Amino acid sequence: MTPLRLRWHHHPAVPVGTLPVVRPSPQPSRARSTPRQLAPQHLLVLRAISEGRVTRDLTYGDLAPWMLDGRAVSWSVTVLAAHGYIVLKNTGVGPALLTTRGETTLNGRN
Repeated sequence: MTPLRLRWHHHPAVPVGTLPVVRPSPQPSRARSTPRQLAPQHLLVLRAISEGRVTRDLTYGDLAPWMLDGRAVSWSVTVLAAHGYIVLKNTGVGPALLTTRGETTLNGRN
């Protein structure tokens, strides 16, 4: 069997003046000025985290799901952490902690 030989294709250089120029749109950004509403499921999990009811069964090791009343809420915990409502410890051991944004969200909705 002969070894596989790879050939590198060299593309000719394109002169700089021939490339199209892309400029940013003059329209204002459509970024949200106010944070989006939390889904009811995520709000429920956020409230449970503040009360210390969301736990992990560490017998599963690193892949332990976040549990609330016997059901997995790992996806909601991930969403809350990604949007800055909670902070997870680096080691994965211990409870999730509310951030200022999470506390403000809960206090504003009580």
